[in-house]
Amino acid sequence: MDSRELAAAMARAAGIDLASAQKALAAIPATIKDQLRKGGSVRLGSMGTFRRHLQPERTYKDPRTKKIVQVPSKVTVRFNIARNKKTL
Repeated sequence: MDSRELAAAMARAAGIDLASAQKALAAIPATIKDQLRKGGSVRLGSMGTFRRHLQPERTYKDPRTKKIVQVPSKVTVRFNIARNKKTL
């Protein structure tokens, strides 16, 4: 299922027009990103939870040059699937 099919299914399920469903679907990633930047997490009911994860600073050895490089810490996004959805 691609985003067009998902938007059409959302429109049918919610009883709204396709354009509104497409706008709502397009707003989801931006909304999640904004909430995570504020330091919060986003829980999607029975699907799971998006949360921030801080990867600490680490050293990396380049296999080709054998040079050791310091990799800075960075913030990534983790998604934990809901317990009731682990098996489909």
